[in-house]
Amino acid sequence: MKSDQSTRTAKQQIYQSLELQSIELFRFEANNSELVSKLWDAETLPKEPKERYQLKQYVCQMLNLFEMAYRFRVSGIMDPAIFGSWVIWIWELSNAPAFSALWSDKQEGLPLNYVPEFREAVDIAICVAEQPGNIDPKSRRRMFFKKLADLLSCSVVESWLEPQGCKQMSRLRS
Repeated sequence: MKSDQSTRTAKQQIYQSLELQSIELFRFEANNSELVSKLWDAETLPKEPKERYQLKQYVCQMLNLFEMAYRFRVSGIMDPAIFGSWVIWIWELSNAPAFSALWSDKQEGLPLNYVPEFREAVDIAICVAEQPGNIDPKSRRRMFFKKLADLLSCSVVESWLEPQGCKQMSRLRS
């Protein structure tokens, strides 16, 4: 019984640490709006080496958190429902053209900083995000969640985009 409790406590501490680090990233973003706009508002990477380096470091902050969440989910440390809230964040990043350009730049070698399983997840996200324009954004997002759910064998990720509130309300009425 103590072992189960220790395991639950360890999982809670890991989750809490990861969430606190994400809050620190949000603070960083709030204090560095010029750098943040080079990722979220730009279509291309900065030409100036210092700006490009700063952008890469900013992106790596996010990717490091994502990779930890991904690995914790794969190893069963992170609850699938909690991981679902991180998947949407990975999806949003993968839709930023500057991120896609940085990730695919062979000279930068950004993917090589991450474990192969996580690289595959990011590659899937970018591949789906770059689907032809005739596929609407909601369908692309749904496609990514499905592909990632298949990769992880995780039905929670697959159903993340379903309106849970409506399901719960219908259960209450019956």
